[in-house]
Amino acid sequence: MSANKSSNFKNTEDGNGRDKGSAGANTKPSKPQQGVSIAVSSRALFDMEEERKIYEKVELERYVAYQQQHKDKPLKQGVAFQFVQALLAVNTRLQELDSNCKKLFNVILMSSNDTRVGLRLSNGIKKYDLDIERFSLTGGESPVEYLKAYETKLYLSLDAEKVRKATEQGIKAVLPTNKEMASSSETRTIKELNGIPNKRALLIQHKML
Repeated sequence: MSANKSSNFKNTEDGNGRDKGSAGANTKPSKPQQGVSIAVSSRALFDMEEERKIYEKVELERYVAYQQQHKDKPLKQGVAFQFVQALLAVNTRLQELDSNCKKLFNVILMSSNDTRVGLRLSNGIKKYDLDIERFSLTGGESPVEYLKAYETKLYLSLDAEKVRKATEQGIKAVLPTNKEMASSSETRTIKELNGIPNKRALLIQHKML
């Protein structure tokens, strides 16, 4: 599948996890809300090594069929999961302090997966109660070309080539590892900010980025 799809979990999937747009149609990403846009690949957010091995061994249709058959099988947490969870926790904390506060971080799921795999990814996000509403499934094409359209400030991917290309485009990109994500100063700092009982956390965080 070569068409690029930009989708929202809440609005554009039908009951089978497919984009409601017509086949082959290109859709533009919605205008990002206020906040810092951070893109994360599906393999960085979730542990999809088993699925990756299947993808490399069989044809696309069999891979898609496997994903659809296992749409209700929980996906394991990936190397960037805790980092993303910490970012979203900051949003939650700030909105608890002030219901009118805009999200500080807008997390976007970026993946070269076929759109028909979207339902399983959506189910994984719902399982962990992650506030990720925006995603882009590019059907085999590199999602790097669409990072600027989402005004991405940070891109997390397990694909070294995509990280390199994103960096060449002036986008900060990281090839995360379990050790880095578990002990990174960014994660620790964000968790500490999450516990600060006042709105100064918002200003502090902006100075950090």
